[in-house]
Amino acid sequence: MSIFNLPEIFRTHIMGEKDEPEIRTLDGPWKQNELIGDCAMVDRTLEHPDDVIVDKYGKPWVSAGDRIYRIGGSWFCPVRSTVHKVGGRAGAMCRHPDGSLIVAIAGNGIEVIAPDGSRSTLVNSDTGPMKCITSIAIGRDGNVYLTDGSTKFGPEQWVEDLMRSGETGRLLKLYWATGAVKTLRDKLAWPFGVCEIDDSSVMVSESWKHRLLAVDVSGSERTGPKVVLGNLPGYPSRIQPIEGGGYWLALFALRNPLIEFVLREKEFLKEMLETVPPRYWVAPAMATSDDYREALQLGAIKQVGMKKPFSPPYSYGLVAKLDRHFQPVKSMHSRADGKRHGITGIASPNKHSLFILSAGNGKLVHADEEVLSK
Repeated sequence: MSIFNLPEIFRTHIMGEKDEPEIRTLDGPWKQNELIGDCAMVDRTLEHPDDVIVDKYGKPWVSAGDRIYRIGGSWFCPVRSTVHKVGGRAGAMCRHPDGSLIVAIAGNGIEVIAPDGSRSTLVNSDTGPMKCITSIAIGRDGNVYLTDGSTKFGPEQWVEDLMRSGETGRLLKLYWATGAVKTLRDKLAWPFGVCEIDDSSVMVSESWKHRLLAVDVSGSERTGPKVVLGNLPGYPSRIQPIEGGGYWLALFALRNPLIEFVLREKEFLKEMLETVPPRYWVAPAMATSDDYREALQLGAIKQVGMKKPFSPPYSYGLVAKLDRHFQPVKSMHSRADGKRHGITGIASPNKHSLFILSAGNGKLVHADEEVLSK
């Protein structure tokens, strides 16, 4: 830093502000493409979808609204059958080895549906109610890992949690035999995905800090979580292991220089939150519309009424393939002008097949071996 750069010296040394790393550019394994657009359509009319899993036959199950659907048929005539109706807005899902289906309910913990159809609800943990369960994963010992995005806001209020720099998320563990829920880690910035690495650690995606954290769950941890992959180009959501090794990572929106700037300008941010309707905030979105009141950044997004595919978008579709060490290998995109944004659910029946759920546009698509090999 130059001695003549007095504003910079004042900002960093006197005011105590820290330099934020530049947003990772979309090159290398993050290079833009249209692979999500190349995926085959499975269902294009889902309302309020959140997560997708596959059954033992490789068929996708989707949580949408207060229903769990099993989807079959073809793209031009999908057959959507209701498997379960739950007691609220359904979110994250996972199937336990004993055949039970575990479903997150917005604002009301989780609902466990046993193979015989009996149901039970778990609402509380050892540190308070579970209002915002964002992901569920099964450990090798049969116990269940949960991420609770926020203790202040529900799943549908994720934008407000980001705008208010929320760090009240938790990593939880449900002991299957007893039903007890223990907090393993708190003060997380919207944890949105979890998967087990080995018997002693799990990987957690922390959305607002754009990173993946390895968390020791053995009880012998002497240091904090380790950042395995940081400065991601977007906001990470759920993580899915790949048969044979590696992982799929969904990112539900891209980071945007204007949004990052607004988050740093606290006075402007405060005024925006108080005076502007939420749908017009300068904030990431699951999907954008053609509403003329959306901030267009002086033509950076649209010109002559057309959305530019390489523009800095508010919504985006992105899935990354990671290796065994959680480093990016390749990525799949639905760019700014695409219609498959807000990827929150991924399910992989095998290494040659991947279902991708666009929560923003209400679509479920399928990537076959041909698409995944590109």
